[in-house]
Amino acid sequence: MTSPSTVVHIPAIDTVVTGDVIYNQIHAMLAFGGPQEWERCIHSVDTVEQLYPKVVVAGHKRPDSSDREVTRMLDETRSYIRDFADAARAAGSADELVQMMTSRYPDFGNPLTLQVSARSRF
Repeated sequence: MTSPSTVVHIPAIDTVVTGDVIYNQIHAMLAFGGPQEWERCIHSVDTVEQLYPKVVVAGHKRPDSSDREVTRMLDETRSYIRDFADAARAAGSADELVQMMTSRYPDFGNPLTLQVSARSRF
């Protein structure tokens, strides 16, 4: 996730366009920060949730993913960040970190983003 990132809320249609804040079945870019920044990313997800959107247009998503599965996207983005942080502490190498995250999120797209994020930790 990049900071700063822009979120556009369109209350009239209960929609939020989330830039690099919410991901939809795509490996999140976590290369540009560490544990403190990742906690701020989770806080940003919480802020989007407090807007109560019915539609979330993620900045990065699998083409076949729905913009209407809001709860899944929010929960999955938070879980992904936490899982990456846990795996980064436990892994002995970037390759091991990639393997750990791929086993947890086997269907997520854009594995290059995961590789870049993992290499930034080592």
